[in-house]
Amino acid sequence: MAKRISNLALAFSMIDEKTKSVARRMFATNAVDALLAVLGATVAQYLAGVRNPSIMVSSALGISFVMGIFSGVVATLLVESAEQQAEIKHVEQVMATKLSNTVLHRGSLIASIYVALWSGLGMIVMPIIGIAPLLLNMASIIESLDNAVWITICTIDLQLFCLGAWLGNLAGGRWYTWGLKFLGIGLVVTLIAGLLMR
Repeated sequence: MAKRISNLALAFSMIDEKTKSVARRMFATNAVDALLAVLGATVAQYLAGVRNPSIMVSSALGISFVMGIFSGVVATLLVESAEQQAEIKHVEQVMATKLSNTVLHRGSLIASIYVALWSGLGMIVMPIIGIAPLLLNMASIIESLDNAVWITICTIDLQLFCLGAWLGNLAGGRWYTWGLKFLGIGLVVTLIAGLLMR
């Protein structure tokens, strides 16, 4: 038992900077994808005359959970597992030995799960934060649906700005420039959704 725990701890320790970098990239990319999808859907529904916040919230949650679970977690887990297996196969060829049921094999599995969880987290959590004003409207805390929709749009745009600023900071660039780039994407999506619904 103690040996198994020790091996598991060693496997977790194999989550290196490369794995963490991939996880950050997947989190940010998928968070942006989900936020833009929810933003476009919310704007389109509002301009189409939908005035029921529960419909908007259900749509947003459906987008975020379906994308988060199937694209964010399941698909990412499959892709990362394939990449990790390819690396292990290469090591096996170099070492001329099988590495199944070794710490290296378990570590690769844990690394794949780690990346997949962060990938799905971005797609699920960020949109839920974005539609918080709509949830508050359903709870009658924000009384006007019009205000709730506009605050939702502003919240999502702010989230996009923050994601861009975070990535810009990681890249060592001007965080506000990166933030404005991502904010610009959100504004363009809002404009396109608005034009399509005219």
